[in-house]
Amino acid sequence: MALRLEPDVATFTSLVRAAARGGDHVAAARWFYRLGKFGIESDRLIFSAAMSSAVRTGDLGVAEQLFRHACAKGIPQDLFNFNVLIDAAAKQQNLTAAHAWFQAAREARLTPDAITFNSLIHAASAVKPADAERWYLEACAAGIDQGLDTLNTVLHAFARTGDMVRAEAFFSRIAEAGLKPDVYSFGAMINGYAKRGDLKAATARFAEMEAGGFVGTVIQFNQLLKACANASPPAAAYAEELFRHMVASRGLRPDQVALRSLGRLAGSRRLAELCRKLGVDQAEIMGGPDDTRHMKWVLSPPPWRYGRKQGGAVAPPCGASQAAQVDGTSSATLALSGSSPDWRPRRGA
Repeated sequence: MALRLEPDVATFTSLVRAAARGGDHVAAARWFYRLGKFGIESDRLIFSAAMSSAVRTGDLGVAEQLFRHACAKGIPQDLFNFNVLIDAAAKQQNLTAAHAWFQAAREARLTPDAITFNSLIHAASAVKPADAERWYLEACAAGIDQGLDTLNTVLHAFARTGDMVRAEAFFSRIAEAGLKPDVYSFGAMINGYAKRGDLKAATARFAEMEAGGFVGTVIQFNQLLKACANASPPAAAYAEELFRHMVASRGLRPDQVALRSLGRLAGSRRLAELCRKLGVDQAEIMGGPDDTRHMKWVLSPPPWRYGRKQGGAVAPPCGASQAAQVDGTSSATLALSGSSPDWRPRRGA
């Protein structure tokens, strides 16, 4: 006599998890929906596995459908699940959906926490810095402390768009919060001024960064070279001094970005001459992988990749003996040595 076995919730939980591990969020959702056909009650564990799978693959639509289905089946929802949806929308830079789920959480009488606001701030920073600032201020008004990572996110958003007045305001907030700026804080400011061609301000922030114990890297020197190129008039002589200091004094290996920036300023012939004198293998560097593909990540690294502070202050990029002029200011001065989604159960769901 054949033995007939009936599946239970553990069976479907295993199937959902297996599909999720295989990256098949559609299959995970399908197994979750089939629970009802066998008269098995859904629980929070299997729902979380199915929704997390959809979120990991970036399918916000499926995640939202699963959420509504779970509500229809009476599975209680907490702030964690709303945060998952807000974060999923934020990662897609879908501010409308992120804000809608934020409002839905409030309608459910849930109090937003730091995770909620951080997701909204990070989403808005990539699209609309003013909204990122608004979410930051709302979080502060709610008594939720924001750390350096969040301040850096808003600071970088304003600096990226050239609004250095607002960027400076958030840079000042770092000290007001009893925190110290890190290499990302300074990097965002240097890059923001570089885009505007404000070489004096960019160099001042570079010197301040190194005085604080952070060692300048090729990335920061590239930003200063960008400032030279964007200055009016372009500061070709100062750019050469920066390049010499970077290679000869700091022992840094220039990348393609540095060579291209200096080449645009000084010309290809002068660039080749400088490379020969400094022992830089221009052909090898330019023949390697394209460094520019990684620049966006380097200028705005995720919080867990911030550079580490190094001990001891380092000399400014240019010495007092240099006489290159930028807008009438000597390079020594520039160096400054010192509406909610319907998440409720639908009829017939």
